[in-house]
Amino acid sequence: MGKNVEAVYWDLSPYLLIAGSYRHELEGANSWMRPHMLLSAILRIAGLWYPPLVGFPIALAVDVVRLANRAVAWQIRSQQ
Repeated sequence: MGKNVEAVYWDLSPYLLIAGSYRHELEGANSWMRPHMLLSAILRIAGLWYPPLVGFPIALAVDVVRLANRAVAWQIRSQQ
């Protein structure tokens, strides 16, 4: 997984989004709760800060790549 994709993946963590709702109650630095990538900020807004909706696009992309890899591997095996 690429460095940028991994950063977006971590920025969209449901735990991170829920922690953000308690930002005012937590002491200390809380800059780790802010999105670090523009795509993360866009997906948070598009998902209305609701964890299942925010994470859906990246989960879908990861599943599509996984299924494509599986299909390619199956085709290679069937040709041998």
